[in-house]
Amino acid sequence: MKTSEDSLVWRKNPMIPQAAPKIYAQIKSKEETTIEELCDSIRTRCTVNKPDIMAVIADLEEVGIEELLSGRLVRVGELGSLRLTAGCIGADTEKDFHVSNIKCPRVRFTAGKGLKKAMKTATFAAKSVAKEKEEEGQQP
Repeated sequence: MKTSEDSLVWRKNPMIPQAAPKIYAQIKSKEETTIEELCDSIRTRCTVNKPDIMAVIADLEEVGIEELLSGRLVRVGELGSLRLTAGCIGADTEKDFHVSNIKCPRVRFTAGKGLKKAMKTATFAAKSVAKEKEEEGQQP
């Protein structure tokens, strides 16, 4: 598995605001993998051609959204699963509850067995903020 290079950043603990800031690692995504690139990678591992792979992924997106909006959990093999969640303002009685009490709808991802297993073998390397800025040509 590839090594993720992380930055070290100073942060205050929001649970203890009066405490001094501490150094924390911050995982940074350097690049993005597009659907095109995923299709190319998949094509090299099987006999299916790129247009067919693209069609399946496009349908997975569309059907996945429909299933989520229908209230279903969408499991994507050992990668993980997606489900809808929402925050809510409580009401004292059922009569006092209104749909407008439902706030902040979100999609939650839960890692599957394959991803969890892969994460156990992940390695990390930390780079100081000053070193990162220096490499980007900025003043530390």
